[in-house]
Amino acid sequence: MKKILVIILFLWNAEALMSQSNRYEAVYSHLSAIDLIAGETLYFNNYVYSDQTGKRSDLSRLIYIELLDQNGEPVYQSKMEVVNGRSSGHFYLSTNIETGNYHFVAYTRWMQNFDDYYHQPITIINPYLSQTFDTDTTQSLQVEMKVEGQKFLAGVKNKMVIRVTDTQENGMALTGRIVSKTSDFSVNVKTDTYGFFSCEITPDAAENYQLILENNQSFEFFDLPSVVSSGIQLRLFSTSDLYIVKLIAPEGTKYSQGQLAIYHQSEQVSTMPVAINTSISLEKKRLPSGLLRMVFTDSDQNLQERLIWNGPFQTMDQPLELGAYEVLNEVNASLKIPEPAALSISVEQVEQRGQSKGLEVERLIENKLAIDLPVSYYQQINTDQLDQLLIFSSWMATREYDSLVVWLPEYRSALLHGAVKDKNGLGVADQPVGLTFSGERPQLATASTDMNGSFVLAYDLNYSQDDPRIALLSGADSLVISVDPEFYQSYDAFKNPPIRMDSAKVAAVIKRSIQNQIENAYYEPAQQITTTLPYPQFDHVKSYRLAEFTRFQTIRDTFIELIAEVGISKNENKYKFRLRSKDLSNGMFAEQSTLLLLDGTLASPEDIINMSPYLVDRIDVVNRRYYFGKIIFDGVISIHTLSSDRAGVTVLGSQIPLTKIQPSEPRPILSNPSQGDARIPNYRDLLFWDPSVDHEGGDLQLSFLTSEVKGLFEIRVEGISPEGKPITRRAYFEVKRIH
Repeated sequence: MKKILVIILFLWNAEALMSQSNRYEAVYSHLSAIDLIAGETLYFNNYVYSDQTGKRSDLSRLIYIELLDQNGEPVYQSKMEVVNGRSSGHFYLSTNIETGNYHFVAYTRWMQNFDDYYHQPITIINPYLSQTFDTDTTQSLQVEMKVEGQKFLAGVKNKMVIRVTDTQENGMALTGRIVSKTSDFSVNVKTDTYGFFSCEITPDAAENYQLILENNQSFEFFDLPSVVSSGIQLRLFSTSDLYIVKLIAPEGTKYSQGQLAIYHQSEQVSTMPVAINTSISLEKKRLPSGLLRMVFTDSDQNLQERLIWNGPFQTMDQPLELGAYEVLNEVNASLKIPEPAALSISVEQVEQRGQSKGLEVERLIENKLAIDLPVSYYQQINTDQLDQLLIFSSWMATREYDSLVVWLPEYRSALLHGAVKDKNGLGVADQPVGLTFSGERPQLATASTDMNGSFVLAYDLNYSQDDPRIALLSGADSLVISVDPEFYQSYDAFKNPPIRMDSAKVAAVIKRSIQNQIENAYYEPAQQITTTLPYPQFDHVKSYRLAEFTRFQTIRDTFIELIAEVGISKNENKYKFRLRSKDLSNGMFAEQSTLLLLDGTLASPEDIINMSPYLVDRIDVVNRRYYFGKIIFDGVISIHTLSSDRAGVTVLGSQIPLTKIQPSEPRPILSNPSQGDARIPNYRDLLFWDPSVDHEGGDLQLSFLTSEVKGLFEIRVEGISPEGKPITRRAYFEVKRIH
């Protein structure tokens, strides 16, 4: 049965949504590169998955993509369709983009309820614009100290973790000493490559302690946390089979007991009473595997938090070394994928190994911790290092589910949120609102405001999104329609480390820009794939094609003489179309509003009356009641012009800044001169890009050709199995002149 193009949004209550396994969505974006120059193209593939199960999410049909400058202002914005939890696209970096730190962010509308988004910093150099760079190479130290159990308690053994970084938050390997100011207490300090050091200290309440670090043949002094004589400290000890949890307080402390809760993936999996200055044993095999969060609270709201990792910590993201290859030569590689998975694959020139974090690390631990560490740290981490990382880290802010969510998930359709208000700024209930799009495949969406004046309009992703306009179907001139922003309006402050250039890097950028100009000169755009969708039709429609009748000089005469179902009345200077409804037993004209459309978009009666009938192809009439959600029309009049251009009539309603939805781009890119003219220069640094691989599991065979670009290249595979297991694989090879 044919249906008018109206999207009905099925809403479910908060309790039903709470039971869904993917009520918290997450996004991971596989980028083709994180350091680019102007004139290059950034390709990306987005995975939308459940933060609980890891499986690809079917909750959202749209993803929002932004490229922000270092001030958080958008440079590019796009909305993209999500198909089976995946979407892919690209941004071309124009030659007027400035050199600087940029930030790629991606999120769904549902994720906006929790202030959540995926973030990946990138660097863009523009060699075509004059610029200055930071030449200051001094490294001032930043020192952070964390005590297990949070309080530096006097008279008990405290485990302390220290991290030393430079101004760009890179770990620094230094030596030093912890001393007290009035005694001979001393602990030798030696931070590792990532800046970490841990030790146990039993402090005296009367003492003050300092960390002395040797840096550039000088000494720098840092105070340790103040020693306290009261409070509770949560300590964790591990055996082969058990976790032993101790809640330690100084002698004489009058605490009784509290509750210890354990969380996994934001879900509470266990709770139990725990007394102060006692210990409790937990069997590891009875706890979920992975990252766990312990939280202790007592009647006085003293709170202690401890992160632990249960089970072995290992990722398969251990890189392969493939050796060296000649320019314009074939590369064959095999990477093991243990199970079926949806994958994306890139082969890109990189400055160094492990520049981008993989989905495995991101999913397993990185996006839960408020700390940023390089990939290499997780590839070689041992049990002790992992534990000191968890003591040092804090849990990312827990996202609270609100039963009164602001943004609904775009499950079947794209959604537009807004409100109708009176001149005093108060919401007005039960106001019908219409959203129209023009073009060859116009569409109409309608909604009615709730008690607060708010509305949600749902429109189809696969029909026209040209010239979006919104209007009050009641025609009330005194009311104002406001539309909510689609994208985040602000972000937390991003870190923007200084960009430093030396002569070698400047020379490399110049060479790369020349190669890129050659590539762009021979660029051939891919053939666009178009689809044809049927024009939306009505049920029970009666069509009048004017070429089959004697044409009258006015539209009004055309309706009076040809279309008996329609009556036209005039009150002062306003016209009104009324339909003789079949739903009325007496066959009289209906009193409800008539939906009036011109080439599928809303139009006013006055504009229709003033049209030339010689520009009209046909008039469709539905003289029975039509339901658009809560909005009722006693009939539809749909006028179609010969050129489908509305005959110059302005669409009813106000134009709104609605971003057009881009289709996903699941097309592979392969650098292979043998497929074309071998005389064309090949200076691609992106040798292979395929965002839509469905692999059956086992060995993943890759074959591609190198270009004339020499240097280090990274093969990176990202993906998700049907069971939600994250997959990251890497391999490295060098391209150079061997002979």
